[in-house]
Amino acid sequence: MRGEATVLHADLEACNGFAPRPEALRALAVPTLVVAGQRDQMTPLRSGQALAREIPGARFVAVDAGHSMMSEAPRAIQEALRSFL
Repeated sequence: MRGEATVLHADLEACNGFAPRPEALRALAVPTLVVAGQRDQMTPLRSGQALAREIPGARFVAVDAGHSMMSEAPRAIQEALRSFL
C-alpha cells in the first residue's frame, strides 16, 4: 500500500533538516563506527566524516556504495562491522 503523496516529501524534508547537536555527539562514551558510502548523493561522504570527527574515538569507514550501502556493498559493510566488533 502506498502512502499519501505528501509523505515522501515530508520524509525527505525531515532528513534534509536533521542536524545532530555537536555537544550530544561529543558526550558519547561508547565505541562508535560511522560507515558512509563514497557515492552517496543523499548523505555525502563529508557528512559521515564530520560526524565521526565529533564523536570521541569514533572509527570511520568509507565503502564503495551509494545511499543503499547495505544492499550495494554487503560484504564491505560486513567486513567493517566484523573489524569493528
